[in-house]
Parts: sequence; structure tokens; C-alpha cells
Amino acid sequence: MKHEQHRNMNRFYILLNVLTFAAAAVNTGSHSLCFLSTFIIGETPFPEFTVLTMLDDILMTYYDSVEEKAVMKVGQQLNEEKQTFADMIFGALHEGMRDQANFLKRHFNYTNGVHAEQRLDCCELLSHNKPGGMKMFDAFNGLNGMELDYDVHHHALHTETKWPIVFDTVKLEYNKKLYAYFLHPVCIEALETALKELKNHVFRKVKPRVRLMMKPHADSGGARVSCLATGFYPRHVNLTLLRNGQPVSEHLVSGGELLPNGDGTYQMRKSLEISAEELQQKNNYTCTATHLSLDNKLDIHWDYDPGPPTAVIASTVLLVILVCLVAPIAVFIMWKKRHVVSRTSSQSDYSAASTTEEKELEELKN
Repeated sequence: MKHEQHRNMNRFYILLNVLTFAAAAVNTGSHSLCFLSTFIIGETPFPEFTVLTMLDDILMTYYDSVEEKAVMKVGQQLNEEKQTFADMIFGALHEGMRDQANFLKRHFNYTNGVHAEQRLDCCELLSHNKPGGMKMFDAFNGLNGMELDYDVHHHALHTETKWPIVFDTVKLEYNKKLYAYFLHPVCIEALETALKELKNHVFRKVKPRVRLMMKPHADSGGARVSCLATGFYPRHVNLTLLRNGQPVSEHLVSGGELLPNGDGTYQMRKSLEISAEELQQKNNYTCTATHLSLDNKLDIHWDYDPGPPTAVIASTVLLVILVCLVAPIAVFIMWKKRHVVSRTSSQSDYSAASTTEEKELEELKN
């Protein structure tokens, strides 16, 4: 049971990350508003139901079944009318996902443990403020089971489901009208409003900090060259590793995943493994980054010089260590010898003086 719970929670976390990045994956010039809803069956430290509202890749609002209130994470708080409307919509979504999650649990014959249904609703505003379509993805325990794709230009609704949920003619027409007259207009209006109110967040540009690093491998004698770009926004960046001015083949490069930083910016790393033989060839490596915040591409150069052989370095280091250890010992021995000689000389002088005094006293007595 614990193993099943652990496996389901892992699926939950993986899908949460995937869907969160999918919410941010919009084309340049377009913007999206997405609602990521999660309903959990079973005991966890999380609320039973949560909704994250994402404007592109910015967390805009948060709602959970404990507080039952949508909270703005950026920008001004909602006015009373918008607050009531948002809480009503999220509350209704909570009830709907509870019914469906319990239905799916019974259908798949799950018993105890943790089970999660997640739903992603997104609408898109294309270039020149042209409304795009709207999509919905629904997954249970990390497995996608239903997709709805509304085409606003042709008033068409494409459905794909792996669950025992049938879209007959009546249900299909109902959902088409639901998207056409309520869901899509409300989502597009909210997206346009959010873009105006949060333009300082959405349209900001932060330059990447780019570094080119090398980490030697002691066991093989080779090394890893890594190109790191971090702290940039927006999320679109091109990062290229070059050797002697020529791009390195992509199949030789590892990494390249876009990862979020804690401050709302992003980072990307690409790495290249270099053999010990290649290290001796004195190749030069370059990391090139292009980003919307940069007027021109940014080139970071690094010329590798293998330097003296390892044996010479080891001998030099050993000599330094010997000097540092032996010199203090030699000084101490010399000081000790001088101290002993000085003490012996003093004792001899004292003995000679005492003998002279004794002789003088004897002569006075006689």
C-alpha cells in the first residue's frame, strides 16, 4: 500500500511539473492564461483541491479548498465582484473534479492510497491580440485520459478520451456552446485584463549571466566543459557550445533543459565531455547566448592551456611541502643547540668564578 501511494505521488509531482511548464510554453509574441487544477484522494499534507492560475509562466493567483478564496500572487488584489466570481468558478470546478475523480477511482478499481486528478485549461492570445483556441487536458494518477480542443474560428470541438466518458451528439453540442459563449470569452477577457495589469512582469527583460566552466575528471584525466546561462527572462534563450569557432554537434552535448530559478528567472546548462587526449590539443571553447534582452549575441571565450605535465606539478608541490615542514624543524634544532651551548658556557663561567672566590677566602684565613 505504501509503495502504491509513493508511486502515485511521484506521478503526481511529475505531471504537475510537466503541466506547469506546458502552461508556460507559448510561442514568441503570443500569451496564454492557464488554470492548473488538482484534486487529491487520500491523506496528504496538501489541500484536497488547488488551482494555480498561470499568465504565461507567471503564477498569478492561488486557490485551495481550505481557504476557499482566490489570492493574487502578483499585482493588485481582486475587487469584490471579481473575487466572488473567481471563488464561485473554482468552487464549482472543485465539485466537478471530486465527482469525476471518485468515478475514475471506482472504474479503475483502486482501493486505498493516494490518487490525484489534474486538469489543465488554457486559452491563448495570438500575435496582434488575435484570440486563439482553448484546450483542456485531464489526467488521473499521472496518465492523460481526456483532451478537448476548441477551435474558435471554425466553432469546432475536437475530443479525445481514453476513459469511459462518451461524447454523444447532445453532450458534444452542449460543450461546444459552453466553450463558445462562456469558457472561451471569459478566459480571453481575463487574459487581456491580466496582460494590461501585469505588463511590468510579463514584458520585462532580464539579461542572462553566462559562464564557461571546466571540471577535471581525476579518474580518466579528461574534463567536462559546461556553458551556463542563468538569471534571464523571458524564458526563450539559445545557448551554443563552440570548439575552435565551430558549433559542437548536438549529439555530443548533454543538458539543454530549461529550469526555473526561485526568483522568477530561468537557467540553462549545456555540457561537453572531453577526453584526456583532447585536453592536450589546446582547443579553445566558446559559449554563445542569444536572448531578447541582448542587442547582440553574447560570446564567452575560454582558451585551454594544459600547462606543465602532472609529474612536474607534483614534484613542485612536494618540494614546497618539504620546505614548509623541514625549515621550521631545522630552525628549532639550531635554536636548541645554541641554547644548550649558551647554558653550558654560563655554567662553566659560574664554576670558575666560584673556585676563585674560594681560593681568596682561604688566603684571607691564613
